[in-house]
Amino acid sequence: MRLINVSAFLDLDSILKEGKEPKLGTPLLEEAHSKKRYAILSHCWGASEKEIQLEEMENLPVKGMLGGKRDHAGYQKILRSSKQARKHNLDWIWVDVCCMDDESRSKVNDSFRWFKDSEECYVYLHDIDDMVFPTVPDPERFPESGGWPKWFSRSWTLQELVAPRVVYFFNRNWKPIGNKKGLASTLSKITRIPAHILEDGLSESLADRPSVAQIMSWAADRRASLVEDQAYSLLGLFGVEMSLLYGEGKDAFRRLQLEIILKYKDPSIFAWHPSTTAGHSDILADDPSCFRNCVDVVKMERGEFLHAIGNIPQEEQARIPEDFILGTTEDELLEIPEERLRTLDRALNPGIQIWLPLTPYRNPTLFKAKLACCRTGSQSDRRPLTVTLARSEVNHYSRSFDESDSSLKAEAQCYNWVLLPYCDPPRSDFKILLSDNALSHDEFTPQYTFPEEKRQGNTLTLSGIEDYVVVVYKNPKAKACFAVAFRSRYGVHSVQFFSDDSVSSGRFADHAYARDVFSRVRQEVSEEIDMVKDPGPPLGTLVVKHAHLFSWSKTASIRTVYGQLSPDSCSVTIDIIQCPGDGCTRVWKELDADVSEFIFMGLHI
Repeated sequence: MRLINVSAFLDLDSILKEGKEPKLGTPLLEEAHSKKRYAILSHCWGASEKEIQLEEMENLPVKGMLGGKRDHAGYQKILRSSKQARKHNLDWIWVDVCCMDDESRSKVNDSFRWFKDSEECYVYLHDIDDMVFPTVPDPERFPESGGWPKWFSRSWTLQELVAPRVVYFFNRNWKPIGNKKGLASTLSKITRIPAHILEDGLSESLADRPSVAQIMSWAADRRASLVEDQAYSLLGLFGVEMSLLYGEGKDAFRRLQLEIILKYKDPSIFAWHPSTTAGHSDILADDPSCFRNCVDVVKMERGEFLHAIGNIPQEEQARIPEDFILGTTEDELLEIPEERLRTLDRALNPGIQIWLPLTPYRNPTLFKAKLACCRTGSQSDRRPLTVTLARSEVNHYSRSFDESDSSLKAEAQCYNWVLLPYCDPPRSDFKILLSDNALSHDEFTPQYTFPEEKRQGNTLTLSGIEDYVVVVYKNPKAKACFAVAFRSRYGVHSVQFFSDDSVSSGRFADHAYARDVFSRVRQEVSEEIDMVKDPGPPLGTLVVKHAHLFSWSKTASIRTVYGQLSPDSCSVTIDIIQCPGDGCTRVWKELDADVSEFIFMGLHI
């Protein structure tokens, strides 16, 4: 960050004004440091040829004003703001257009701090001639900016209003027309920012800040020349960092929301609503305009939220689907681990994994999910906001905008794990080449596959976003059995082992046993037991894990070897060996062998 030396610049301007040759002297630009007290200019950029760029500013003491730019608006902004800084005994000023090099531009994450650390901020309203600040909108005068000066419609100027402690407003002729504290109520009407935020600033404590949805609403009607800047201009307000990738388009705002989710754990980020519902199923908003109606959304404390969702009549609880995780009364909800009440449990590409209270709504596939946020109002009116989710697969939901009945009465609910997509998921089939012939040496044979259509010969096929298949192996003589469950979910795969005593079915390796294992795998999907780490081992390498088979032998261990053949296929080899002692663990470990060699040689390694 570079600063303009106010005295050096004004002295040089006096020389240029008289038409004299500039003389080398004190540098105009110097690197900032903590001891330098500086002012800062906030303005709307004009045409690039009218602004003074960094290179021109650096050459000014040597070459003077080339092309008569002294009379241009860009130069006059620097000159008039420098004179204002001198009046207030400030020796330095920062003007973005001429104080930023490529390195500084890449650090826009810091721009909020630059404004916050300034002594004063001068807001130049180039489209106002009046000697007083406007107090009512004028759509005829400002048709493209909501009836207010253009400065209030730009994305970057939001942080430039919130961050500085002291802000002065100037009209086109650089006449003062007010300051932020004195105009707080008018500015609040224009920007939807609460007056106390304008007067006192944003709290450093995340707990004391407004909800994420409310902060987003301040940016709802602001625009930027580049669509990415709608996201990048909010980095400082939320105190998050991410790389700048100009050209990524609306993906920038998606990345911003993911960073905010990780930091804030605030479910109000899901309280948005699009301007048009056509084609929307994403859990993340397209741009800040989706939060326009969230200006009064506030966070709910844990106790208030649990009380609001915990009073469910006993007779209604019978409506809860069997595969849901119960949590219907306030006492039951208090037993739920606190981390499950946070927004994010973990992120999987391309989805967000969270716990939400769900209520069946209209049909078996639609649910209302309650968020730990509400609208301001009396204590009795503070009810959790809801969003509608459509269930497509086990624990997999997408956003729905069914508005036929926006009210939600007290109905049966559950507190359940859900996976919400934020981009189109992979849907290609995943093939598993299963090698289990060696189990016959120990008289174990595959007895049942559930669902049966998932196995053709030695190939298992998992389809869609999320799919499962269970294979049951049985040794009739020893009356022993075990099951292996295969799962594919959003490109993440798992192989999970069940001994015959790990499912309380009371049956011995029949079809019902296979279905029981299948049901358990579906219910335990949130735990990600024995996951092969996403994105899995590199192609051509192998990982191995072991599991005891105590029901058959105290020293027997099932060995499972997994190898990634391609993005859409893998090999899984299963056999029984002597327990390797400390090596008998369900944690995947890399195996020193090649996939193709292993498949060719079978289990002889």
